[in-house]
Amino acid sequence: MSGVVYAPVDCLVEVLGVALALRFAKRFGGGRVYVPQPERLKPEGAIVATIGLEAGLRLCHEWRGLEIMVPKCVSYLARDRARAIHAERRTMSVAGLARKYEITERHASRILAEPPPVEEPAPAAPRAQRESRRY
Repeated sequence: MSGVVYAPVDCLVEVLGVALALRFAKRFGGGRVYVPQPERLKPEGAIVATIGLEAGLRLCHEWRGLEIMVPKCVSYLARDRARAIHAERRTMSVAGLARKYEITERHASRILAEPPPVEEPAPAAPRAQRESRRY
C-alpha cells in the first residue's frame, strides 16, 4: 500500500492523544510526512524527535508505508484541549493541568476563566472511507 492520504484530525487525536497530536501538527501541519513501516522507524528521525518512539510506532501502525497530509489542526486541538481541561478541573490543580497539557499555568487559568467550548457535532468518516482518501 503506497500513496498520499489525508490524516483526519480526529484520527490523529485518536492515535496520538491531544498533546502529541498538537505537537505533531505544529511541526508537520500543512505538509506531507512519510510514515515508515513500524520496523523501519528511526529513533533519530523527525517523527520520533517530535512525538517519541511509542507514539511514533502507533502512527506507523495506523499509516504504515504512506505519505500523509498533516492538517493544520491547531484550533480544533485547542478547543478539544480546553474541553478536556474543563472536564478535569475538579480533580487536578491548575499546575497539574498545565503540566499534563504542556501549557503554562497562566494559559490554563485563562482557559478555566472562559466557559467550556461547545462540542461541535462533526460526523467522522468511517475508517474504511478515511483510508480511501487519496490525492
